[in-house]
This record gives sequence, C-alpha cells and structure tokens, in this order.
Amino acid sequence: MVTRNIPSQHLFFMIFILILHIGFAFLLDLPIYIGIIASIIYIFIIALRYGYQTYDLLALLKNSFKTVKTVLCMLILIAGILPLWMASGTLPTLIHYSFIYLSSLNVPLAAFLISTLLSLMLGTFIGTLSIVGPLFMSLAAGLHIPPALIASALISGSVVGDRISPISSNFHLICASSSSDLTKTIFEACKTNIPALIITSGFYTKFGQNYKLNLEGQESIKLVLSLLDSHYTIHYLMVIPILLLLTLILIKKLPIVWCFFTSFVFSLGLYLFMGLDGSSLPSLILKGYHPASKELHQLISGSG
Repeated sequence: MVTRNIPSQHLFFMIFILILHIGFAFLLDLPIYIGIIASIIYIFIIALRYGYQTYDLLALLKNSFKTVKTVLCMLILIAGILPLWMASGTLPTLIHYSFIYLSSLNVPLAAFLISTLLSLMLGTFIGTLSIVGPLFMSLAAGLHIPPALIASALISGSVVGDRISPISSNFHLICASSSSDLTKTIFEACKTNIPALIITSGFYTKFGQNYKLNLEGQESIKLVLSLLDSHYTIHYLMVIPILLLLTLILIKKLPIVWCFFTSFVFSLGLYLFMGLDGSSLPSLILKGYHPASKELHQLISGSG
C-alpha cells in the first residue's frame, strides 16, 4: 500500500471526531462501539479523499482485526462471565469480605485498597467505580470527609486493574498490539506499579488518619453486608471462579481465550449448582445482571 501524506490538521481533526462521537454515544446512552464505528467511517472517507484505495483500506482493517481477534473473543466471554459472577454470588462474596477486613482502616485508605482489589479481580475501571463509588461517596458526605480525597482514592485504586490485571481488556489489547508476552508484561508492569501502590497507600494512610468510621458509617457498612447476606450465598469458596481464571492465566499459562472459556463454563456450572433460574440465563448473559431490588441494583448490576 502506497503511503499518502494527509495534512496534520486533518489528523488532529480525526482524533477530535473520534472523541466527539464517543462523547455523543455516552450522552445518548448508546453503546460506545456506535461512536467508534462512526469515527472509522469518517476516517475511511478522509483516507479515500487523499488517494488511498478502498481495497487497501479494507485489507488494513482486516489485518487490524486479526491483531485484536483474541481480545475481541475475550471481551465476548467477559460479557458473559461478569453477570454470572454477580448472580451466583462470586462478586458479592468478594465485596463482602473486602468490606469486613478493610473497613477497620481509615476511610480513604480503605476506599483505595478495596477499589484496587476489585479492579484487579474485575479488570475494569468503570465497573469498579460503579460498585464502590456510591457507597464511599455517601460515607464521605456523612463523615464530612473532603469528597476530592475519597474520589481520588477510588480512582487511584480503580486504574490499577486496567494497568496490570490479567483480566483487563485494555491490558490484553496492549499485549496484542505490541505482540508482547502476557506474563512477562505483567511482571514488568509490576516493577513500577507495586512501588506506586506502596507510596499511594502511605499517602492515604497519612492524610486519611483523621477520618475513621463513626457509628453511622459502621451502620452503613453493616447494611451493605446484611443486604448481600440476604440475597446471596456468601462463602470463601464462591471466589473459586476468579482464582481459577487467574491460575490458568498466570500459572498454567494457557491460551487466554481458553482460560476465559474455562472460567465461563465453570461459572455457568456454579450458577446452575446454586439452584438459580436456568431459564433466565440467556437474558442474564446477553443483557447483564439487573436485580429487582433497588438497593441491590445500586450496588451490583450491569454486564461485561
């Protein structure tokens, strides 16, 4: 394919159009891929205008899909795995024990560590914030903690999963695009991220030491734990699907798609073993988990 020169102002405008379309997708509550597809069409037209051939551009798209096909398959499996984890009790168990063991710390530090743990287990920035954000921001308001301090703690912890979690689609996309080995990349990333985690933990230990849970805050935590206990089976063994996935990826080093497929099948078996409604499985996997309880929906809901 012959390389053509496209004026720099058009290149910057392409980036602007991409951001604009994604922004409109968010504002109109549309799937984000609609904004991305609209941007690709615009860029395609600009490339044709400056002399690129349709065949060459389609070949380029085909090669790009080959590069990220593993990530695309992984994303499809994640979309089915996370709702199963929510409905069967795997994710509620993780949240339950996180709050039990970490809520005794000062609130900003607990917010950081809990969001870090969840982001590593889920591999999603937005998903982690949607779970811990409402609770900790309400605690901040009740305890008169500066909202910026809690928000920064939650965001700081949530980005960890996007950077180094073996379940993160962003991380796998980086590895696929650069043809990097997954395990080696994780260990290399940990060399810089672990010191950052230690320094950040020290920061919130220092600046959060005056913000402990009062009786009202403890009651809020108890209400969350009671809500989870009343709707799910809370037990250490419920986190086996997560541990299985991490073991297959990091220790067995199996192909990533097979790791996620195995986790999906195991999570599906756990869901049925728990005696949950099998007829709702298609809707659960395709549309996500949306509990009828309003309080529960605010804490655990959504899809991959």
